[in-house]
Amino acid sequence: MKTKQLKSLTVCALMLAMGLTACSHDKDELIVPPAPETGSLSIAFRANELTTRALDKTATSLEKELKTVHAFIYKANKTLEKVAVFSVDDFTKSGDSYALKTGHEIEGLEGGAKEVALGINLPATLVGQIQGNGSTGMTSAYNLTVAELSDPTNGYVMFSDIQPAQITAGSTTTVSNPFGVDRIVAKLSVKTKPGISMKVAGGRIDGITYNVQNINKEIYPVAPTLYKSETIDRTVPANYIAVDPVPEEDTPVADTQHTYMTEYKPVLPLADDSYPTYVRIRCTFIPTHYVTDADGKLSTTESAGGDFWTLPLKDGAVAYFVDKDMAQAYFNNVKNAGKIFNPETKEFEQLVVKYAEGKVDYGVFLHKTANKFDVVRNNYYMITITAINGLGEPSGKEQIDPKEKGDLVSFDLVINDWEGVEADDEQIS
Repeated sequence: MKTKQLKSLTVCALMLAMGLTACSHDKDELIVPPAPETGSLSIAFRANELTTRALDKTATSLEKELKTVHAFIYKANKTLEKVAVFSVDDFTKSGDSYALKTGHEIEGLEGGAKEVALGINLPATLVGQIQGNGSTGMTSAYNLTVAELSDPTNGYVMFSDIQPAQITAGSTTTVSNPFGVDRIVAKLSVKTKPGISMKVAGGRIDGITYNVQNINKEIYPVAPTLYKSETIDRTVPANYIAVDPVPEEDTPVADTQHTYMTEYKPVLPLADDSYPTYVRIRCTFIPTHYVTDADGKLSTTESAGGDFWTLPLKDGAVAYFVDKDMAQAYFNNVKNAGKIFNPETKEFEQLVVKYAEGKVDYGVFLHKTANKFDVVRNNYYMITITAINGLGEPSGKEQIDPKEKGDLVSFDLVINDWEGVEADDEQIS
């Protein structure tokens, strides 16, 4: 009898334990959330803004070459949800439009509102920095040089505008409007007008070259309204484009004769010691009449080139010298005769100016309207020098202010949207 009772108790205990275990499992399964249903996204973009009059005239296919596409998908709360990477071969091309091929959709996206931005030909370091900045990835500043933004191997860096998208679980959403993409850099060319006057009193101008000064050191995927002037690299350019600008206005600009610059929108009004981005024109000046003795006798032939010195005269003229000792002798001989500019308050070393290697610089601001000095991404700036009207500044000067001596160089400036829309062209003389 006792044996049966024991067996019965044992069976009941086992059944009770199994029941408890089963209940415990049921409880665990109830607290595991179900996997969220996801949807996918397909994208398209247009590259018509990259096929331009600028390209047609300068014949550089690198400027519009597309290699990689990064899609940055943000949730409604600005959290970066996903970064998808594509090759341009993952898109079907039709004219200037690119649509993501079937089977390459961006999958695994939670349902809801999104914001999407595209980056073209992005360096890996920049992609990592954008990801690291999370919700502010598209509006943060990044340090990239012009060379990195226009690298012929990786391609020219481009960004799109930001487009909304609504992801529906279980289906594929296509962004309603194709993205437009713009290069981050702006393009610049400098030409000279046929028959340009290159004569300056006492000498002649030769060998025009140029470069850009005060390049912005920071770029933004989405352009801000203004840039802080602290971001400007104010170093005088070490190298200038060595090939003279083409002489005819309608002649194509060779690849070696144009350059690029970064976007810049300064805070106005400019501080007294603040200089925006501008073009620094560099020429060689050769004195044709220079002083050869202490009495002021002039040469009958032009100098052989190289270093020269100037002294300002009282009547507004300038005396040229190819030897500093001769300049000193002339100054000592005539300063008391009232021929030298303001000799009562200026000594020789305060008046004499050296032009090393005969290099003379002029400044040309890039602007569309008065008191505007902005450089806009994906714009093409075309300067035509029409006349050199006077002696510029020594090449060693740290900054040149075109506002002070803007009449020394005459020029025409045409600013085109890089896609070459005629209605958006503006010209300044």
